[in-house]
Amino acid sequence: MKVTAFGGWRGMRHQIFRGLAGLCVGMMLVACGGGGGGSDTASNGDGTSGGGGGSGGARAKWTYLVYMAAENNLSDMATFNVNQMKAAQSSNDVRVVVQLDQSTSETPGASATTLRGSVSNHETHFATLGKNVDMSDKQTLSDFIKWGKQNYPADHYAVVLWSHGGGWRADKVTRGALQDSSANGKIMSIKDIAWALQDAGGVDLVNFDACLMAMYEVAYELRGAAKVMVASEENIPGTGNPYDKVINRLVADPAQDAVTLGKGIAKDYIDFYTADNRSSVTISAIDLSKIDALHTSIKALAKTMIQNLADERVHIQPARDASTSYGYPANHDLIGFVKGLAQSAGVQALRDQANGVATAAQAAVLANHVLKVNGDLPVTGSSGLAIYLPSINNVTQSELTQYKTFASSNTVPAGEQSWSDFVNALITGGGGSTQDTTTGTFAYSIEWDNPDVDLDLRVNEPQGNWAGPVYGPTSINGFSSPDSWESGETRETYTANAQLEKGAYDVFVRFAGCSKDRTTCGSTNVRVYRYDPTNGDTAPQLIATRAMSATPALQLPQSATFNDFIAAIKTNAYGNWLYAQRTMRALVESSKPQLSFPKPRDKALPQQVDK
Repeated sequence: MKVTAFGGWRGMRHQIFRGLAGLCVGMMLVACGGGGGGSDTASNGDGTSGGGGGSGGARAKWTYLVYMAAENNLSDMATFNVNQMKAAQSSNDVRVVVQLDQSTSETPGASATTLRGSVSNHETHFATLGKNVDMSDKQTLSDFIKWGKQNYPADHYAVVLWSHGGGWRADKVTRGALQDSSANGKIMSIKDIAWALQDAGGVDLVNFDACLMAMYEVAYELRGAAKVMVASEENIPGTGNPYDKVINRLVADPAQDAVTLGKGIAKDYIDFYTADNRSSVTISAIDLSKIDALHTSIKALAKTMIQNLADERVHIQPARDASTSYGYPANHDLIGFVKGLAQSAGVQALRDQANGVATAAQAAVLANHVLKVNGDLPVTGSSGLAIYLPSINNVTQSELTQYKTFASSNTVPAGEQSWSDFVNALITGGGGSTQDTTTGTFAYSIEWDNPDVDLDLRVNEPQGNWAGPVYGPTSINGFSSPDSWESGETRETYTANAQLEKGAYDVFVRFAGCSKDRTTCGSTNVRVYRYDPTNGDTAPQLIATRAMSATPALQLPQSATFNDFIAAIKTNAYGNWLYAQRTMRALVESSKPQLSFPKPRDKALPQQVDK
């Protein structure tokens, strides 16, 4: 989804609610002089000249290229990760090369131009490209990889794609990966990422340090551009990869191949977050040479499901609903779905083909790790690859149309049927209609006066999913500032997309507890602001103020409905919840579908800013 605000609100948001800085470690990322005897004159992005340190010597075993599209609300996390790279060991056999683009509003003191260079001997050797390049442009990515190969030649190449991510989505201004806010918030499509990798001659390994990218559709698109893909089915915390550990792994064994490195990256990642124990995470390494076989088995299953949909819908939909879903609810764990279908389907051919897909998918998954933290994301049941499997209430007709354009939907000979054909039959053949969208964004912000207290701004969107900083920077319908737990700020924001789902958006504030590293905190006074031009707002409006504290705490039975939840909060008898307002878009007031009492995360196990 597009994660920038419309019109003048983005500037107003930074003036009144300030862009929130997160894990800035206070060290400027500037040109530090040439390492290895090279020049500090960077190229202009044509991939032909050196920059930020030159080649640094003889041919290496590995060049590890990190493409950091951080001109967005992850900017401070880029500083954190670069400092991890600086902390790593160095070797002539392993070259670490970076292209970095940050936001000066999110990270004061960051370079206003794009930087490029190497990291070695605990220093950055960065030079400016002389301008702020569009990191969401496919040519920019291709130029960086070409430049890295020319100036840091090696036997093997790994590229890390560092930024926001959103899975398969084909629309360049909605989802994919690699966001650049200076380019109207564009996100590079997966098609363009595949083109850039192939245009640069391909790589041995591609690692998405970005949310939601471990998908069949993504893997199929990249199968000719890399040998191994490392990615996550679920959101990735803003701190991303443990770069010091990954680089140290390469330095310790530079003779390893892409399969071994992919498995190692996945292990370092899960070990890092297991020790941290604050976020539920998934990570997997995928053998892209196995994706064509998986594609063939998926086409066979799609055809049989379409042929038997009238009778088997009663088994297909429950198998879908029982499988694990992720930050975008239409993404479901592939192996979990087909294994469930294999157990319940009434047609033997369908059971056999579902088992065939499971076998092919398991063959493609080189490594899969899942960490479930109590009270956090329900990631149990993640098997390594997700697939697009929407229900009627979380898909639009335009999204179905976009999905048809993807490579996995177009490489289907006559007589066969694609997964896109099945999804369309499942959604449009059941007598229902897809989710409606409308235009007209809005924004909410909260501010409070006690820095020892942590509050959460939470928005319940039309499908019943929760959004807001504690749930990550993006949701189905909007984007959020960094979580105050991580940023240390006493403010949070939520801004809806210009194109968003019709329905009710309910805005809450929750007293989450004490701020980071505090054990006692007391109470605080919160102010809630709204900016909604369709409501006549020409500037942010103060709509609510209230004292908030940990007690008395709201407690309702598990059988309570969402309306029971709102009604209890509206009595103002509870110190830890505030109901601010309901914003409607294009529909009359109505109850939300399939909503039960929410179970918000306990800040004893806080969610980090996600990518």
